[in-house]
Amino acid sequence: MLERYLEVPARLRQLRRGPAGPYLDGFTDWLEQQGYAENTARTYVTAVDHLGLWLEREGRAFNDLNETMLSAFFADLQCARSVSVRGNAVAGPRSFLTYLREHGVASPAVSKRSAAARFAVL
Repeated sequence: MLERYLEVPARLRQLRRGPAGPYLDGFTDWLEQQGYAENTARTYVTAVDHLGLWLEREGRAFNDLNETMLSAFFADLQCARSVSVRGNAVAGPRSFLTYLREHGVASPAVSKRSAAARFAVL
């Protein structure tokens, strides 16, 4: 539950109203089940909030999310210098993608081998 990590009511409302809002309670529960520390979970939630805002600006949805889109997000962060693009700013969105895939929101990762095989057939 998101309240376990954030206590300020205005911030909780802001996060829940954001693009990532519908997923944050489940994501924080998942982080707890995975054994993440409270501080780490808090920074992951902030990073995922940034990701949601970026996806919204790009006209994309969380079910579109994949590694290529994460790379574009990290590149935009680096250019904007809005967030340090290392540590939890990277790990949070990557963990979130894993969470979305485990819950059937994002498509499974395509292995390089299966992608190469597909192109070989063409």
